[in-house]
Order: sequence, then structure tokens, then C-alpha cells
Amino acid sequence: MSCCVRFLALSGAFATLGGCSGSTFGGASGTGGSQSLSTGGNGATESSGGAASGGTTSSGGTTSTGGTTSSGGSGGTEGSCGGSGPCTSGVCWQGLDGANTCVSPIKDVPVAQCMSIDMTCCLGDADCAGTGGRCISNLATYLGCGGAVPTGNTCHYDDCKVDADCKNAPAMATVSTCVPSGALGEYNATCVYGGCRTNGDCTLHAGGTCTYGEQATHGMCDRGFVLYCAYPSDPCKNTQDCTSAGLVCAPEDNFQGRHCTQGPPEYP
Repeated sequence: MSCCVRFLALSGAFATLGGCSGSTFGGASGTGGSQSLSTGGNGATESSGGAASGGTTSSGGTTSTGGTTSSGGSGGTEGSCGGSGPCTSGVCWQGLDGANTCVSPIKDVPVAQCMSIDMTCCLGDADCAGTGGRCISNLATYLGCGGAVPTGNTCHYDDCKVDADCKNAPAMATVSTCVPSGALGEYNATCVYGGCRTNGDCTLHAGGTCTYGEQATHGMCDRGFVLYCAYPSDPCKNTQDCTSAGLVCAPEDNFQGRHCTQGPPEYP
């Protein structure tokens, strides 16, 4: 089994999510571009592919590029997908670079051993009640701020089917979109919010790319991922550019650009 782990060991640098290939975590084939992301601490360089291409984009809504497609969830019709014909599996999804690609759920998800005393630990998807439940290692989905390393597994379920299901956008977010399983490294369909849907939305400065990365936490343990515009002219591109202790390179609150700001706490 091949997998990448979204494990955030808070020792001053967080692990990177992305860069895997095929059905592995963080770079499932068909995410519509080369989308690597860092989880806030180490602030590794993040990109989301080339310039936006084709069609028009509605923030958090339906997108059209050579055929009717949904930007997440149900995946739209079995029509043309990026000029390569209909998807034989998965859904047709518009990536952050604006191109439509076929996206399939990640097949090989990390599963840990269950401790005998943990009666809530699932052993596989069959242990998950309801529709679409996936049994995933707690280590792989950990977004805490240090402390004991999580063990065991938990059942995870889809947040949404279509963009309209995503109704909890934070302040200043202009985009609400349902990212299907397999896109942007997500195991389940997930509501994602932010300030862009494709590179074409990032026009405040030259060379903008729509990027999926960890949000600013303002020193709080409030970790999560958002869509924001990254520009070559940003004061920082990764946390190594932030010279003061405790600062990380994170998105602006309006999701336009990055700056050095207080990172999440690092509990022992």
C-alpha cells in the first residue's frame, strides 16, 4: 500500500501534503494540475499548476469548460472532460489550473492497527455505518497542535455532494466549493472555502496561482486548509523566509497573498 501522511509533528516544522502520484494521498491523479501544499509550519513552496484555461468560473458554483461539469461532489455529466472523452470512473472536476480532469477516490488509504482497549477503532470501511464511510488512520488526518501522537482509525464521511452544500464559509471568503474524493489529496468529498477557485481568479498581482494550503491561525490551534492566491511578489513563499521565531508564512485573511504571521501553538 502506498500512501502519504498528513501528519503534523509540531516540532517547528509541519509535514508537507502533496507530491504523491497515482492513488496516493496528496497527489491523486486527475487533480487538474500539479498541486503541492505545505501545512503552515514549514511553509514549503506551493503551486497549483499553470495559467487558467477555458470556460468561466463562478465562485463556489458550477463551472463550464467544454461540457457541463460540477466543480465537486457529483462530478456532473459523463460528457467531455478536458477534451479527453468522458470519465470511465470517478468524476470530471475542474482543477485549480482551470483544466477539467477525471478524478477518482483514493483507493489505498492508510489504516493503523487498533489497540484492544479502543472499542471505537474501525478496522476497515466495512465497519463504517452509513453511506460512503471510509476507515482512515487518525495519524493521517491529524490537525492538532502537538501532544500525544494519535493512534487507531476513525470513520470519515463526505461533507458534500455539490457546491451548494457548503454553507459555512469564514469571513472574507468568496469561494465555497465541494472538492471530490481524490482531488487535492482529500479522502472524502470536502467543503473548501477561500478566495479563488482557479488561477484565473488571482489577478491582484502578476503571476497569481490559486493554492490549497493551511490557513492563518493567528497563534490559535485552529488549523485547516483554504484556497488562496499566492503571488511571486508575496513577502514570503515559505516559513524559512520568516526570520522571527514563531512566525510562519500563511495566507492573508482576505486570501490574497501570503505574509509572515504567528503560527499555531506547539504544545509538548
